[in-house]
Amino acid sequence: MKKYNLYKKLKRFDTLVSTNDYAVDLAKSEKPVEGTVIMADYQTKGKGQKDTYWISEKGSNLTFSIILYPSFLDPASNFFLSMVLSLGIVDMLLSYNIVTKIKWPNDIFTSNGKIAGILIENAIQNDKIKYSVLGTGLNVNQEIFPENISNPTSMMIEQKGLLNREDVLKKLLESIEYWIYKLYNQDFNIIKDQYEQQLLYRNQLKEFYAGDDIFAGTIKGINETGQLLIADKSNSVRAYNFKEVMYYQKKT
Repeated sequence: MKKYNLYKKLKRFDTLVSTNDYAVDLAKSEKPVEGTVIMADYQTKGKGQKDTYWISEKGSNLTFSIILYPSFLDPASNFFLSMVLSLGIVDMLLSYNIVTKIKWPNDIFTSNGKIAGILIENAIQNDKIKYSVLGTGLNVNQEIFPENISNPTSMMIEQKGLLNREDVLKKLLESIEYWIYKLYNQDFNIIKDQYEQQLLYRNQLKEFYAGDDIFAGTIKGINETGQLLIADKSNSVRAYNFKEVMYYQKKT
């Protein structure tokens, strides 16, 4: 990957249905330069994981998608894209003294709630990644959220003051770019180690449920394909894909 400033590859839009959808269509039709960033002040139907939506107040937050062509990356290891995007967000927020953890697989949390989410979409052709779209939504200056959103927070809430959104954008793209370079340098062990260190509830005994099975265990990390590794009380390590395991909360 050639070195360049992601901020200079930024394409701004007032309104899009979804930055990820626009980026995917662009990658399919035009193959724009690697590192092209599609940003919208407002998404009419921002995408989340598994057919969910990312709801964001117009002009208050950051919603954008980055187009990459990581053909060197084994498609089975595509979770590294999620790792580098997550680490870029975590590092940038720390520069504002906002401490966060990564709630596997795709959310960034402070002690007060969810501050950011990510969505990765890949196109695979001939057992290679043809293109990847790395989408993120970061709550910056939003203070009031819809009631149906569970435990949201923002940089403004955490900092107790309005932030310069453009400054945040520049720092965030710079931070993400740093980790993308790590990926393109194939520093896989460094990326995985740092990601695991930032995992929410790592090495803490928690209750989980998988199907009808409720069990106590501790998150140990992830494997090379991004499955979550949980050690149960017998010290047997279980591997789970997204949506196969959930945190168990007792009904009150």
